[in-house]
Amino acid sequence: MVGLQYLKYTLVQEKAIAFPTDAGLYYKLHEVLVRAAKLHNVQPRQNYSRVAKRALSKQGHYSHAKQYRRAHKETKR
Repeated sequence: MVGLQYLKYTLVQEKAIAFPTDAGLYYKLHEVLVRAAKLHNVQPRQNYSRVAKRALSKQGHYSHAKQYRRAHKETKR
């Protein structure tokens, strides 16, 4: 079997890279600040974790539906 050549087929799959959106960055910043406050024993009256999580979800849904004014309101929330 000397002299045989093999064809090697490789399929390159694209990676699912998500661009950082403003809303996502705000949400990550919120999480970091809440974690830092907890680490330094600072007790805020409220940390708005549930509100922030829901606002991020709604913002994504509104953007996908091209309802950009509503999405912007959720981003500010």
